[in-house]
Amino acid sequence: ALRFLKKTNDPDVDAIISEQMLEYPLLFKELPETPCEILDFGCVEGLFPLQLCALGHKVTGMDQREYPFTHPNFKFEKADILTWEPPKEKYDYVLSISTVEHVGLGKYGDIAGKGGDVVAVEKLVAACKKGGKVILTVPFGKAKELEWLRVYDVDSLKKLLPDYDSLKVFAKLPNTEHWCEADPQEMSEKDTIDTKSPFPVQAFAYVAKTIK
Repeated sequence: ALRFLKKTNDPDVDAIISEQMLEYPLLFKELPETPCEILDFGCVEGLFPLQLCALGHKVTGMDQREYPFTHPNFKFEKADILTWEPPKEKYDYVLSISTVEHVGLGKYGDIAGKGGDVVAVEKLVAACKKGGKVILTVPFGKAKELEWLRVYDVDSLKKLLPDYDSLKVFAKLPNTEHWCEADPQEMSEKDTIDTKSPFPVQAFAYVAKTIK
């Protein structure tokens, strides 16, 4: 389930690094060493929940598709978030990596519905304890909606997660596999989807909100 191509000795094969190679380390830096209760929404295409469990956290993964792995600290809930009833103020951290942008578009077997991303985030916020934190990563750039994902700019992020505490934007440098932190306002004016790439997202936002 690793979303990148490994560089080999073949001179014709280069590494292609997806945004998730940066998203995971950012989240690990954010989480405390003390074990806590975590909800990971959209967990199916990664091993991130198991890594969190290995660090001692109690993790609930949620997705409308089946998750093939187990761990003593892991609980999986198969559900479509648009029909899911969130437990009130249960989790210390609520995480969603490169998932919210797809909700409601119906391209991954989920229910299609206008504004599904906003509904999903409202439910994630409701599931987080007071003093806890909701953290999202989503494609960032000139705002648009495609068949399979949405891209957010500064203004649309404010509607997606109102009153967020922090925002960092990372962008892939042109014609390279290198990523760096970028100015959100500047990136809001740029088209950051490369449909010719195996990993079309060329910039993403890391946005966090502490629940009060």
